[in-house]
Amino acid sequence: MTIPEIVPEAARIDPIQSVLALWGAPGRPQEHPDLAMAAMDLAQAVGAGKVVHLSSAAVYGPVGKPVGEGAPLRPSSDYGRAKVEMEERVRAWTKAHPSGPKPVILRVGNVAGADSLFTNLRTGGRITLDRFADGQGPRRSYIGPDDLSRALAGIVSNPDLHGVFNLAAPRATSMVEIALATGAEVLWRPAPPEAQQDVVLDVTRLTEELPGFHPESCAQHLVDSARRSGVWP
Repeated sequence: MTIPEIVPEAARIDPIQSVLALWGAPGRPQEHPDLAMAAMDLAQAVGAGKVVHLSSAAVYGPVGKPVGEGAPLRPSSDYGRAKVEMEERVRAWTKAHPSGPKPVILRVGNVAGADSLFTNLRTGGRITLDRFADGQGPRRSYIGPDDLSRALAGIVSNPDLHGVFNLAAPRATSMVEIALATGAEVLWRPAPPEAQQDVVLDVTRLTEELPGFHPESCAQHLVDSARRSGVWP
C-alpha cells in the first residue's frame, strides 16, 4: 500500500499528532533508512507534527564508558551503519521540509525480551556468556517494554520535544543477573579480544525532559516486563 492510499483512511479519524516509526526489517538493516523516509512522508501527508524513530546504541560502536548523544558515531556492524544512515536521511529530509514534522530519534539500548540474550534464553535452560578479566560477564543498558511504552507516551504528549535522545534505564544491567532471573543456568567461556564488556548509555538528557520517568534496571523487573508484554518467552 502506498502513502496516497493510506491517507484517505487516515483522514476519517481524529487529527494525527504523531507517527511512531517503530518498525524494522529483521535481517535486512539496509531497509531501515527507507522505512524512516516512509514514516516522514506519511506524517507530512496526514499533518502530524512529530515522528518518533527508533535508532540504536549500535551507532556508537565499541565504547567503554557511558556515552552521551554528542559522542562520535562509529558503528562496527551493518545494523549500526544502517541506523546511522537512517539518522542522516531523517536530518536531510527535515532540512528539506522546514515546515514539516519534527523527528525524535531514540538511540535505544537493549529492549528486554527483544535482544539476542533473551532470544537465546529458555527458562530452566543453559546459556553461555563471556567472562572478562575481572571475572564478570557483559553489562548492557536495558529498558523493559513497559518503561519503553511510558517513554513513548511522554514523548508524544510533549509537542515541543524533538531531537536525538538515548533511551534506557540509567544503570546498566548484568546479563548474568538477567539469565539467573529467568531460571537459566549460566556457562562461561573466556571473552574473545573483540568482545565488549560494557555498552552503557548516558540517558540524562531524556530523563530531564520527562519528569517522573524512572525506568528500572533490576534484572527481575526486566524479565517480568518482558513476560507481561508478551515479548518473551
